[in-house]
Amino acid sequence: FFFQAEDGIRDYKVTGVQTCALPISLERLFGAKEFEVRLLDHATQRLELVTSRGIAPMPPGRFLHASPEGNGISGHVANTGEPYLCVDCEQDPFYLAGLAGARSSITAPLLLHDKVVGVLNVESTQPARFDDEDLLCLELFGRYVAMALNILDMLVVERYTTNQRVSGALRDEIAAPIGAIRGAVDALKRDPD
Repeated sequence: FFFQAEDGIRDYKVTGVQTCALPISLERLFGAKEFEVRLLDHATQRLELVTSRGIAPMPPGRFLHASPEGNGISGHVANTGEPYLCVDCEQDPFYLAGLAGARSSITAPLLLHDKVVGVLNVESTQPARFDDEDLLCLELFGRYVAMALNILDMLVVERYTTNQRVSGALRDEIAAPIGAIRGAVDALKRDPD
Protein backbone atom coordinates (compact mmCIF):
# COMPACT_ATOMS: atom_id res chain seq x y z
CA PHE A 1 0.00 0.00 0.00
CA PHE A 2 1.06 3.57 -0.58
CA PHE A 3 -0.27 6.47 1.41
CA GLN A 4 0.31 10.20 1.13
CA ALA A 5 2.37 11.54 4.00
CA GLU A 6 3.79 14.98 4.67
CA ASP A 7 7.13 13.82 3.26
CA GLY A 8 5.71 12.03 0.21
CA ILE A 9 4.11 8.68 -0.64
CA ARG A 10 4.86 5.84 1.76
CA ASP A 11 5.20 2.25 0.58
CA TYR A 12 3.60 -0.29 2.89
CA LYS A 13 4.30 -3.98 2.57
CA VAL A 14 0.83 -5.09 3.64
CA THR A 15 -0.19 -8.58 2.63
CA GLY A 16 -3.71 -9.87 2.51
CA VAL A 17 -5.50 -6.53 2.85
CA GLN A 18 -5.71 -5.68 -0.83
CA THR A 19 -6.28 -9.28 -1.86
CA CYS A 20 -9.02 -10.06 0.65
CA ALA A 21 -11.23 -7.43 2.28
CA LEU A 22 -11.50 -4.78 -0.42
CA PRO A 23 -12.36 -7.02 -3.41
CA ILE A 24 -14.87 -9.02 -1.38
CA SER A 25 -16.56 -5.87 -0.11
CA LEU A 26 -16.74 -4.29 -3.56
CA GLU A 27 -18.13 -7.45 -5.09
CA ARG A 28 -20.80 -7.75 -2.40
CA LEU A 29 -21.78 -4.09 -2.61
CA PHE A 30 -21.68 -3.56 -6.37
CA GLY A 31 -21.54 -7.00 -7.95
CA ALA A 32 -18.32 -6.02 -9.69
CA LYS A 33 -14.89 -7.63 -9.38
CA GLU A 34 -12.91 -5.05 -11.33
CA PHE A 35 -11.62 -2.02 -9.45
CA GLU A 36 -8.62 0.13 -8.73
CA VAL A 37 -7.52 2.38 -5.89
CA ARG A 38 -5.23 5.30 -6.57
CA LEU A 39 -3.76 7.66 -4.00
CA LEU A 40 -2.95 11.27 -4.71
CA ASP A 41 0.61 12.49 -4.27
CA HIS A 42 -0.10 16.11 -3.40
CA ALA A 43 3.41 17.23 -4.34
CA THR A 44 3.14 16.01 -7.95
CA GLN A 45 -0.67 15.71 -8.27
CA ARG A 46 -0.01 12.19 -9.59
CA LEU A 47 -2.53 9.43 -8.88
CA GLU A 48 -0.44 6.44 -7.82
CA LEU A 49 -1.92 2.97 -8.30
CA VAL A 50 -2.18 1.23 -4.93
CA THR A 51 -4.11 -1.90 -5.78
CA SER A 52 -6.38 -3.16 -8.51
CA ARG A 53 -8.14 -6.22 -9.81
CA GLY A 54 -9.06 -6.86 -13.41
CA ILE A 55 -7.98 -3.42 -14.65
CA ALA A 56 -4.67 -3.28 -16.48
CA PRO A 57 -2.12 -0.78 -15.14
CA MET A 58 -1.16 2.23 -17.21
CA PRO A 59 1.59 1.65 -19.79
CA PRO A 60 5.13 2.49 -18.63
CA GLY A 61 5.73 6.24 -18.61
CA ARG A 62 2.00 7.08 -18.59
CA PHE A 63 0.53 8.55 -15.42
CA LEU A 64 -2.79 9.92 -14.25
CA HIS A 65 -2.92 13.28 -12.51
CA ALA A 66 -5.59 15.18 -10.59
CA SER A 67 -6.52 17.22 -13.62
CA PRO A 68 -9.78 17.53 -15.53
CA GLU A 69 -8.37 16.95 -19.01
CA GLY A 70 -6.54 13.94 -20.41
CA ASN A 71 -6.48 12.05 -17.12
CA GLY A 72 -9.65 10.04 -17.38
CA ILE A 73 -12.49 9.89 -14.94
CA SER A 74 -10.11 9.25 -12.04
CA GLY A 75 -8.20 12.46 -12.78
CA HIS A 76 -11.46 14.37 -13.08
CA VAL A 77 -12.76 12.98 -9.76
CA ALA A 78 -9.47 13.71 -7.96
CA ASN A 79 -9.53 17.24 -9.34
CA THR A 80 -13.16 18.06 -8.48
CA GLY A 81 -13.61 15.92 -5.38
CA GLU A 82 -16.98 14.81 -6.74
CA PRO A 83 -18.05 11.23 -7.55
CA TYR A 84 -18.73 10.33 -11.18
CA LEU A 85 -21.18 7.90 -12.77
CA CYS A 86 -20.29 6.69 -16.25
CA VAL A 87 -23.23 4.80 -17.76
CA ASP A 88 -21.58 4.31 -21.18
CA CYS A 89 -17.79 4.20 -21.36
CA GLU A 90 -17.85 4.26 -25.14
CA GLN A 91 -19.60 7.64 -25.19
CA ASP A 92 -18.11 9.28 -22.09
CA PRO A 93 -15.65 12.11 -22.89
CA PHE A 94 -13.60 11.53 -19.72
CA TYR A 95 -13.26 7.75 -19.93
CA LEU A 96 -9.79 6.29 -20.59
CA ALA A 97 -9.58 2.57 -21.33
CA GLY A 98 -8.97 0.51 -18.20
CA LEU A 99 -10.95 -2.71 -18.00
CA ALA A 100 -10.98 -4.53 -21.34
CA GLY A 101 -14.50 -4.25 -22.74
CA ALA A 102 -15.68 -1.85 -20.03
CA ARG A 103 -19.14 -0.44 -20.60
CA SER A 104 -19.82 1.44 -17.33
CA SER A 105 -18.02 2.65 -14.24
CA ILE A 106 -18.39 4.53 -10.98
CA THR A 107 -15.57 6.52 -9.44
CA ALA A 108 -15.53 8.20 -6.04
CA PRO A 109 -12.97 10.38 -4.32
CA LEU A 110 -11.25 9.05 -1.21
CA LEU A 111 -11.89 11.90 1.20
CA LEU A 112 -10.22 12.41 4.53
CA HIS A 113 -11.37 15.51 6.44
CA ASP A 114 -13.00 16.68 3.18
CA LYS A 115 -9.63 16.58 1.42
CA VAL A 116 -9.08 14.32 -1.61
CA VAL A 117 -6.41 11.70 -0.86
CA GLY A 118 -7.20 9.40 -3.78
CA VAL A 119 -9.90 7.74 -5.88
CA LEU A 120 -11.74 4.42 -5.94
CA ASN A 121 -12.84 3.26 -9.40
CA VAL A 122 -15.16 0.30 -10.09
CA GLU A 123 -15.80 -0.86 -13.68
CA SER A 124 -18.14 -3.33 -15.37
CA THR A 125 -18.53 -4.89 -18.80
CA GLN A 126 -22.31 -4.41 -18.50
CA PRO A 127 -23.72 -1.19 -19.92
CA ALA A 128 -25.47 1.07 -17.39
CA ARG A 129 -24.53 -1.42 -14.62
CA PHE A 130 -24.39 1.32 -11.96
CA ASP A 131 -26.84 3.99 -10.87
CA ASP A 132 -26.95 7.03 -8.57
CA GLU A 133 -27.55 4.84 -5.54
CA ASP A 134 -24.38 2.85 -6.34
CA LEU A 135 -22.49 6.10 -6.73
CA LEU A 136 -23.62 7.34 -3.30
CA CYS A 137 -22.74 3.98 -1.75
CA LEU A 138 -19.26 4.04 -3.34
CA GLU A 139 -18.72 7.58 -2.10
CA LEU A 140 -19.54 6.53 1.47
CA PHE A 141 -17.46 3.36 1.15
CA GLY A 142 -14.58 5.49 -0.15
CA ARG A 143 -14.62 7.53 3.06
CA TYR A 144 -14.11 4.33 5.05
CA VAL A 145 -11.28 3.25 2.75
CA ALA A 146 -9.62 6.65 3.27
CA MET A 147 -10.02 6.36 7.04
CA ALA A 148 -8.57 2.83 7.03
CA LEU A 149 -5.55 3.98 5.03
CA ASN A 150 -5.09 6.90 7.42
CA ILE A 151 -5.15 4.54 10.41
CA LEU A 152 -2.62 2.31 8.65
CA ASP A 153 -0.43 5.36 8.07
CA MET A 154 -0.61 6.31 11.76
CA LEU A 155 0.24 2.76 12.84
CA VAL A 156 3.29 2.65 10.57
CA VAL A 157 4.46 6.04 11.84
CA GLU A 158 3.97 4.87 15.44
CA ARG A 159 5.91 1.68 14.77
CA TYR A 160 8.75 3.64 13.16
CA THR A 161 8.81 6.12 16.05
CA THR A 162 8.82 3.32 18.61
CA ASN A 163 11.65 1.52 16.78
CA GLN A 164 13.68 4.74 16.71
CA ARG A 165 13.07 5.32 20.42
CA VAL A 166 14.01 1.73 21.36
CA SER A 167 17.11 1.83 19.14
CA GLY A 168 18.22 5.09 20.74
CA ALA A 169 17.67 3.74 24.26
CA LEU A 170 19.58 0.55 23.43
CA ARG A 171 22.45 2.54 21.93
CA ASP A 172 22.61 4.72 25.06
CA GLU A 173 22.50 1.67 27.36
CA ILE A 174 25.38 -0.14 25.70
CA ALA A 175 27.54 2.97 25.18
CA ALA A 176 29.10 2.85 28.69
CA PRO A 177 29.98 -0.88 28.67
CA ILE A 178 31.40 -0.63 25.15
CA GLY A 179 33.44 2.42 26.21
CA ALA A 180 34.81 0.46 29.19
CA ILE A 181 35.73 -2.48 26.95
CA ARG A 182 37.47 -0.17 24.47
CA GLY A 183 39.37 1.43 27.34
CA ALA A 184 40.47 -1.98 28.64
CA VAL A 185 41.57 -3.09 25.16
CA ASP A 186 43.55 0.13 24.68
CA ALA A 187 45.20 -0.39 28.09
CA LEU A 188 46.12 -3.97 27.17
CA LYS A 189 47.59 -2.79 23.88
CA ARG A 190 49.80 -0.24 25.70
CA ASP A 191 50.85 -2.57 28.51
CA PRO A 192 50.24 -6.23 27.70
CA ASP A 193 51.79 -7.40 31.04
